[in-house]
Amino acid sequence: MLIAEDELVVITSGGVHDTVPAERIQELSAAHSTDAAEPQRLAGELVAAARGCLTIPV
Repeated sequence: MLIAEDELVVITSGGVHDTVPAERIQELSAAHSTDAAEPQRLAGELVAAARGCLTIPV
């Protein structure tokens, strides 16, 4: 399987993908997919979502 240049691949641990619904992971990923600096922000928001702390709508 090849990954297109404009696709984003998100690899998470069980702490995220067992806790955060796939739809929410997709929403957060889409919101952070256009900027090279966004992966770190995305990671932080995924961790916050897994901890139940995410209060800022994206």
